[in-house]
Order: sequence, then structure tokens, then C-alpha cells
Amino acid sequence: VQRARSAGTKAALEAEFRQIQSVYQAWFPVSAPANAVMHTQLCQLIDAAKAAQWMVHTDATIDRKVRVISDGQHSLAVCPDATQAAFDSEGVLVKPLSVYVRGPENTFIGWAHQAGLAPTKVTAYKSIVKYHAEYLIWPQNQADSLMVMPVPTTQK
Repeated sequence: VQRARSAGTKAALEAEFRQIQSVYQAWFPVSAPANAVMHTQLCQLIDAAKAAQWMVHTDATIDRKVRVISDGQHSLAVCPDATQAAFDSEGVLVKPLSVYVRGPENTFIGWAHQAGLAPTKVTAYKSIVKYHAEYLIWPQNQADSLMVMPVPTTQK
């Protein structure tokens, strides 16, 4: 809305709304029930970060403001205690889980979407993990805000 107030018709909101509609129709077909988010999907996301040689931190508890020393390298941090609390004994996500990212958002979102995860963004830079953005992964990908949209491919 703010962008429309500033840019008027040049804000291109109609195209953005069509993109959102298209993405959500693909992710959440009206005729199909929502799929459970499984621990294996989080593992797939973590494996993608490791394969891309990101620093991956899944061993340290994140319960206060922490700093991950990565010397500028891209990194992904997930609290093991929060992970254990978020997944039930069958590996189903039952409550939202925070993941912390320092790196290109498009890359992270691409990996998340490939794993069948639709994260929402909480913060862009200032989170409990210094210099990391915070994203939430939701049970059944049913969030209380818009998921981070994939970057649309441009047609040539």
C-alpha cells in the first residue's frame, strides 16, 4: 500500500499480486489438504547449505543474543533445542521454528522451496543471531504472514 501511495500506477502491484496468487495456488491447491512439514525437509535445507559450503551451525543453543563467527562466509544457524521442541516424535513440525541466515536470500529461499518449505521473514538483519536474518518455518507451511516469494524468472 505504501508503495502504491508513493509510486501510484508505476508501483506494479497488480503484477505482484498475480505472482503471489500464482505461487500460493501452486503451493496450496484448494482441493488438496495441507501437507505436514517433516524434519527430513529441514535436513534437506541444511544439507543444501552444507553442499554450497555455507557455515552451518546446528549444535549451539540459541537462547540469547549470540554472534556466529563466520569471517563473512554465508551461514545458516538453527538451534538444536528449538528444533527438538518444534518437531514431534514422528518428525512432524508442530510449532514454528526459527532459522537464521546470513547470505543471499534468493539462494536460501530457493533451497527452502526445493525442500517444500515456505518460510516467512521475521527480520532482515537484526535478530537474536547477530548479522543474520530470521525466518520462520511453519507447521503445514500455514503462516500468519506472506511467505518469502521466489524471485520470478524473467522471460526473454
